[in-house]
Amino acid sequence: MLTPDEFVTAGDHLCNQMRLWRWARSEPGYDKEYLPPDRQFLVLKGAICHQRAREMEGSAAVAEVTEDGDWVTSGGPAPTEEDYADLDVEENEPEGDDYIDPAVAALTSADASVAHPGTTDRRMYTLVIVYDKYYRTPRVYLQGSSVAGVVLTPEQMMEDIVQDYAGKTATMERHPHLPNAGVYVSIHPCRHAATMQRLLQACTGAEAPTVASYMTYFLKFITSMIPTIEYDYTPSAGVGSH
Repeated sequence: MLTPDEFVTAGDHLCNQMRLWRWARSEPGYDKEYLPPDRQFLVLKGAICHQRAREMEGSAAVAEVTEDGDWVTSGGPAPTEEDYADLDVEENEPEGDDYIDPAVAALTSADASVAHPGTTDRRMYTLVIVYDKYYRTPRVYLQGSSVAGVVLTPEQMMEDIVQDYAGKTATMERHPHLPNAGVYVSIHPCRHAATMQRLLQACTGAEAPTVASYMTYFLKFITSMIPTIEYDYTPSAGVGSH
């Protein structure tokens, strides 16, 4: 579990480590008093989803989930410094809900001559990490749209959730900080604390997990539920078997 202060510390580390993520403010009247006004929640816009999760079930990617069904090792090509060449995070703040990080845009415009499974069904997702005070853990909300910018229906968004979770752990809700932004898929945090505790205890390697690195492990845990949404470019984490 995390305190609000620890959530901010972990969020700052994630933003420094992976600049696709950034802090955002709440709509007026929806601030959480236990968080700084300029650090209400974390957001990443423009995450690519080429393939439906239900199409992958039973594949090698989903088979990476542990026996408890709580963990999957994710990956993908990390954005390079060139992706950020013209981006000054301090001077260029997001402008409204239509903002998409230039680095994400660079990823979406990769060599069109290279075929990619499900390219015609490409979707874009906004991912949000909020602090759930009741469970004292991060909580993920996500909202998808077509490449034309049309927000997906709840049924379409559920296609990108592993079906064991759709309608159960993952449900449709309003954004707690932006209630006028439409409905999002919410991944319920009831098991997050216990799962993260097991995950962190299983970590191996020279560097022990810290509060600052919490989000790195948390995002890899969430990948087990949304394996086809490409958002996790954080360093890989060593997990031992117990």
